Amino acid sequence: MAMGPNERAAVASLMCTPEYRVIWSDFIDEVCSGDAMDPATQMICRYAAEGLWLDYALERGAGPDYIADVQQRLLALTNA
Repeated sequence: MAMGPNERAAVASLMCTPEYRVIWSDFIDEVCSGDAMDPATQMICRYAAEGLWLDYALERGAGPDYIADVQQRLLALTNA
């Protein structure tokens, strides 16, 4: 489902608030706490995914090819 300009602005605004960052970070920490992947690789994947989502919300143009490339690189990291 595509977001309109108002929805994108609301999401971008929310994602940039310090409270959101803390709540989201705590949530992801809890969800990934039992993961066998090393913490550094977890953080790389996490920051890459969050960056793509923020770029999408801010309409900074990460196209499908770019997103697919990042996805494949992240999968390669997790399969190493």
